[in-house]
Amino acid sequence: MNKISRYQNIEIIEHLASHYVLGCLSEHVMTRVTKLRKNNSVLDQRIIAWQIYLSQLDREAAEQIVPIDVWQQISAQLTEPSQTTTRANYVIFFIIIICLLAIWLIIF
Repeated sequence: MNKISRYQNIEIIEHLASHYVLGCLSEHVMTRVTKLRKNNSVLDQRIIAWQIYLSQLDREAAEQIVPIDVWQQISAQLTEPSQTTTRANYVIFFIIIICLLAIWLIIF
């Protein structure tokens, strides 16, 4: 499939349109789709349709109240270093100490 006919395929158009609206495309692909929609009315219409559909879902969705314990668990996970992180910090510390010791031995 050549580059031009690829953007006539409705499955590819739907994929690009939905991901464009959701913001799930890489910066490069986002820029490409922005340029393509100027010359591809079907792509532009599908992007507009996805925007309308998702904005309706947003308006219809009831606001959810998150329990305080969920926020506390999230906060704890963000602030407490994991065992892996702590272990990695010790390894880096010891490597630095060994390098400094080696430099000291070379100099003196």
